[in-house]
Amino acid sequence: MRKEHLLRKIVYFLIITSLLLTCFNNIRGEGDNRISSLKISPQEPVLEPQLFSKEDFEPILEEERQGLGSVSITNLLFNESGFFNHSEQYPAYDLDLRTKALNISYEKTELIRTVKEATVDAFEEVSPSSNIITVELNESLRVKYDTSIDLLEGYLVYGPRLYPCLLNRLYAHNASSSIKEVYEGNYTIDDRKNVIFYYSTFFNGAEQGDFKLYLIWHYNITLEDWTINQVKEEDLFMSSSEQNITATFNYNFNVLGKKLKGEKLTGAYPFTSLQVAADNLNVTLRINMPDRELLENHAFTGQGYVGSNNIIYASFSVNNSLFDMDFDATFTIEFLDPVNVTWAIDRLIEGTNYRERIYFPNITWGPEQLFLKYVKIEERTISIDQIKEVTSQFGRVVEYVEKNFTEFQQVEENSLIFTEKVIQRRGLEITLPYFIKGETCPFRIKYEPSEDLRVIITDNIRMPLRNVEVKILYYGRVFGTYISNTFIQPTSITKTDENGEIFIQNVPNGDYTVILYEQGTPVYNSTVMAYKRVNYVITDISHFPLVILSFLIPSAIFLILGVLIYLHYKKERETRT
Repeated sequence: MRKEHLLRKIVYFLIITSLLLTCFNNIRGEGDNRISSLKISPQEPVLEPQLFSKEDFEPILEEERQGLGSVSITNLLFNESGFFNHSEQYPAYDLDLRTKALNISYEKTELIRTVKEATVDAFEEVSPSSNIITVELNESLRVKYDTSIDLLEGYLVYGPRLYPCLLNRLYAHNASSSIKEVYEGNYTIDDRKNVIFYYSTFFNGAEQGDFKLYLIWHYNITLEDWTINQVKEEDLFMSSSEQNITATFNYNFNVLGKKLKGEKLTGAYPFTSLQVAADNLNVTLRINMPDRELLENHAFTGQGYVGSNNIIYASFSVNNSLFDMDFDATFTIEFLDPVNVTWAIDRLIEGTNYRERIYFPNITWGPEQLFLKYVKIEERTISIDQIKEVTSQFGRVVEYVEKNFTEFQQVEENSLIFTEKVIQRRGLEITLPYFIKGETCPFRIKYEPSEDLRVIITDNIRMPLRNVEVKILYYGRVFGTYISNTFIQPTSITKTDENGEIFIQNVPNGDYTVILYEQGTPVYNSTVMAYKRVNYVITDISHFPLVILSFLIPSAIFLILGVLIYLHYKKERETRT
């Protein structure tokens, strides 16, 4: 009887233990099910004050304007006399010429200096005269007169051939005097800009004489269509967040010089019908380009050569005056605070599904007077259908087109054989807005992520790892409502459900890293992709799941119970027999 009583106690104990284990497992399973029913989403954004503003980043350039440098004239050749005959307004003077009482002959025109260079600075307003070169010319005349001839007027009238010329100074001398400046009173300027020189008064009424007259003119030469344009055809792609980019530019202009045609000045100033190109005017230009020491690989179409200190020289007739040159310039571009291959910071801005990518391109080295454009980046983490808005902080154009990227993904088959398959990913090719050295030009892409990140984590025998702590990184930074290198608002560490799964909605495209923790210590990590429908992470963690124990222990209990009952009744039968 004692043995039967003890056996009953053992059976009752085993049954109660089995029931308790089963209930405990069911309760735990219900708790895990409650965890798995949650779809982990980024926390609502409680953003810090904006990390940038218009006060932080000011434009250096308000418009697309290249610095063109300065152009001066070092040599000038012109050999054509002006106008002596003015019978329309000065008939008595014209009579002096016809009677040979007055003889005027042209000697030469010489360059004295460049008074004003043509200059365009990228950081200064362009004035209407920025493209005009003003030179100072000395035009020499030899004059003979004879006062013994009746009716000699005692003055001469002269108009310059080059147009427009304005008299700056006047000098004269004869055999008995040195060169003297002629001041107003001894000469006047009429309404046609002719110089009227009263030689009889100036030389004190000498009966006859031979003198030289030097007319110092200011003459304007214009650079037409004076531009620097970046060559657009070349591909300027950035492949890293800091990179040197070499761009080709074209520098060109036409030189325009005018003169007046004919034998007589007809009509009123400015003699519109008489103006023609000064085809016999030859000039040598000195071109001092901005940042010239940083420019290289000069290639000329026609005239031009590089002199000392990288100064350009060119000589030609103004009638055939196209100056055309290509050159290269190298810039160092850096993206500020980029998160790996995304080029930018990323933040949640609205609800749980609108995010903003903010880019900070900056030129840290290169020419200061040349702005750079047509630089492109490949953005593989945003597709064109996700874009809601693209803006630049300075109102500059940001162009973008869809681009497919080929990736080779390692595929696991049968746990033993690894192959590669080609995958086409949809992304963007973005053309940066124009910018200049020392200027950061932020631009933004507002987009709606359409991918979900689903990851199933198993142990080394492919059984789900339940209730495991997981941290998620996006290209090396903790994923969350704000992702940058210096500031992060992360999602909290989550846990796998009873299927070993984590699920996050509306995540940006790209690669993620999942890190598994045990009691706060990382024990395993793996790279997963938002592009995949499901990411399977097979760890090397050895794990005996509780769900197996919940079935094995009751089964073992009932097996032992059955064996004990069987042995008990077998022994009773043997005793009876």
